[in-house]
Amino acid sequence: PSATIGDLTHSSIQEFLDTRTELGDAPATVKRRLATVKHFCRTIRDKHPGFIDPSRDIKGPRPQKRKFKGLTEEQTKALREAITEVHRDHFTKCRDKLLLEIFLNTGLRCAEVAGLTMEQLSDDHTIFYDVKRKGDYYDDIAINTQLRGFLESYLPIREAKLISHYPGYSTLTPTKRGRFPVIISTWEARLERPLSFRTNERTIARLVEDASKIAGIPRELAHPHTLRHTFAYMLLEKTKDPRLVAQALGHRSINDMMKYI
Repeated sequence: PSATIGDLTHSSIQEFLDTRTELGDAPATVKRRLATVKHFCRTIRDKHPGFIDPSRDIKGPRPQKRKFKGLTEEQTKALREAITEVHRDHFTKCRDKLLLEIFLNTGLRCAEVAGLTMEQLSDDHTIFYDVKRKGDYYDDIAINTQLRGFLESYLPIREAKLISHYPGYSTLTPTKRGRFPVIISTWEARLERPLSFRTNERTIARLVEDASKIAGIPRELAHPHTLRHTFAYMLLEKTKDPRLVAQALGHRSINDMMKYI
């Protein structure tokens, strides 16, 4: 039988929304369906002044709180083992291992890691100075003992790579060398343009994807930002101090950090 305007009641609309939820519609989808019903009711009301809108007091479901996921201890271990299997040559293996450890030990975002330059690295390899964070402000990033070991293993290999591919590199002044990225790629790079040695963010993301696949990590977790979440969870578990974690992540507000809890 055909439905009539009389069938459009508060109860029938609520029942419709409940049914869509039970059938698996996401909260956002149910809210869009409700918006359509409300628009239909407003149209009827405009044409029939005596019509009482049954949808007026009905509210859509609240969206589920987004769950920010990090890697488990076992997944992190598997990823560390898998990262060396993505590329074969010695330089790239060392670079890839350092990349992974920077993510896991600093919580930096992909763009922040790609943008690190040698002039930001302290002489004793304990700090990255003036790292540009999201929101256009700058922060100093501490380099812990574990990360420093990977960094100091990588730097001589990086230097040898640059000298072998670009003989003129050895004649550059320390100031000019400082403008080169820490994490380098020689693909289509030109010595007169230090930033052309910057490793593309998509390349870094693909590296994490490939290593995650080898490690058996689900595809939805195969992203550099997952490593940032992993760092946050590990630090929060260790310190039990949300404010410290917020500071380490570069969040200006403690509320931004609470999404990890």
